[in-house]
Amino acid sequence: MAGRSMVGPYLEEVMKPVAASSSPGFRRIAYLTYSRVEGRSQYVSIDTRFPVGIMLAYSFGTDTSGKIALEFQLIACVGLERDVEGRMVRSNFVISWDAPDRETARQYGMAADGTGRQWLAVQYDYTRVRPAK
Repeated sequence: MAGRSMVGPYLEEVMKPVAASSSPGFRRIAYLTYSRVEGRSQYVSIDTRFPVGIMLAYSFGTDTSGKIALEFQLIACVGLERDVEGRMVRSNFVISWDAPDRETARQYGMAADGTGRQWLAVQYDYTRVRPAK
């Protein structure tokens, strides 16, 4: 479950498992904004499942309509919870708006080993639930 709100110019997202979930408890907090000074989108996230600390990402080039592509700074380990491997990974995060109430966010990893091997690490599918009137 993800809750979102605007905090000044920042879109704040707090994600946690729904109450009836069998998933282990976690908390993911993220902020997304557009810096007019730098001319690019900025993103920061903290995820208790991923023990790498604060993750920073920036867009590169022009954002396209309906999509933001961000590149994370180099990550020093990869894996979730106790399944952590000690290696360097490059990562990007692509957020796309599929419909007015649907959005998909995909994070891809690429081993920093010269092979160019890339994989889908995480995918979040969002559907907006509007409050009843």
